[in-house]
Amino acid sequence: MGAAPGTSPGGAKRRPFGPWAASCSPPAVVLLAGLWHGTDGCGQWGERDDTRTGWGIAIAALVAGGALGFAVAAVQEDDSPPVTIGAQQPAESVVPKTRAGRVDAWTAELKRAGKELPKGWEVLTTDEIRERYLHQRIVNAPAAEDIDPDMGRPAGG
Repeated sequence: MGAAPGTSPGGAKRRPFGPWAASCSPPAVVLLAGLWHGTDGCGQWGERDDTRTGWGIAIAALVAGGALGFAVAAVQEDDSPPVTIGAQQPAESVVPKTRAGRVDAWTAELKRAGKELPKGWEVLTTDEIRERYLHQRIVNAPAAEDIDPDMGRPAGG
């Protein structure tokens, strides 16, 4: 049979050790080790039965399996496609910032459309000129059919 409670297998009296000696509430690592070695972590030796051994083996297998899984995941190569980087966006807006620059850009877009500045454009605010310039750029943008004439055709036909 096993040793008496509170004694080592040789019969010597055992005392708790470490920072938990006063409260006898050892950390989880000591409890896990105690399951393996047949103690409760406070120096109390009990009978080493199959239940404790079974729990110790189960916990050791769980820890080893987790470590193995982590090692395999760390070494495994990533099969996802490489990340592509799009074209660099301009640091500044292509819309002119000054009133004179916006008027010049608006005039150029109107000339592309075969138009002229409307009468009374001088009273427009700088933001209104910007809005009209951007609107004219959108109106002057090529249609999809101009870019790719086959775009409206079904894929199979």
